[in-house]
Amino acid sequence: MKYLHISLFVYLIYGCAKKEVHLDVSTKKIEASQIAIHYLKSIGCSAELIGSLTVDTIYSVSATLVLFNINGRKEPNSNWNMLPILLHPDQTIDTTFYQPNVEKLEKHRNAPDSFPMFLNRSGATTLAQRHRLEPGIKPWKIHPAWSSNHVQDLTWIIQNTIQESTNGAYRASGKQLIINAINGEAETQFWQQIE
Repeated sequence: MKYLHISLFVYLIYGCAKKEVHLDVSTKKIEASQIAIHYLKSIGCSAELIGSLTVDTIYSVSATLVLFNINGRKEPNSNWNMLPILLHPDQTIDTTFYQPNVEKLEKHRNAPDSFPMFLNRSGATTLAQRHRLEPGIKPWKIHPAWSSNHVQDLTWIIQNTIQESTNGAYRASGKQLIINAINGEAETQFWQQIE
């Protein structure tokens, strides 16, 4: 079975309405998150720390980047709590990209504001709004990117679509905000696609 269907029930406070949401989660992505968790256990992360992790994003190109949010004991720093784990195509951990420091992870969980991690997806979206990235004609495309085998190049790319045409060849254009996941610095660029 290519996809595993997971049903989630979301209870809304307003009117106590019940909504069922179906998510398609590929088996490869589930396996990648399990491999990342196993790796964190093998380097000495406590069960309490592992239990505080939630998957933020799993992004695959040739390698797979698993991004966790670390939920702190106190009010979490909701924008700077991301933990990246990169898997090679053969599903082994790339420790040259980023090797987590267990002590720092525990300190972050206990005092998120004093020991920030990396900018998460929600924080990148908030920065895009602050930089006044226009909504565009389609929902934003948001994904992590990295250009080398080192976490220093980890960024979030948030892309809007300003124009789109299917007359003849497909054409689309817009703006993209490239946000450094380490320091939050952002750069706006224009993009164009012709097929």
